[in-house]
Amino acid sequence: MTDGILRRDGNEVMNVHLVAVQMLQGHPKLVERTMSYTDVVDKPRINPVRLQQIGHFRQKPDQLWMPMTAEQRCIITTPSLP
Repeated sequence: MTDGILRRDGNEVMNVHLVAVQMLQGHPKLVERTMSYTDVVDKPRINPVRLQQIGHFRQKPDQLWMPMTAEQRCIITTPSLP
């Protein structure tokens, strides 16, 4: 983990940890390539994550589509792969 820039959020100054190239090593090649392609190296790591999904689904092929929404919030303290 690389300590990086200081960022000012309102009145609070916080230390931001940057994604280092060494963090990508040791993972499957597809993961390394995807992370490099998405340009995350030397960018701040995210900790709290909020995911929202909006869509439609049906339980059987002959049923009508129903709207759905989902929200998930995660706080990741130790990044890992399942």
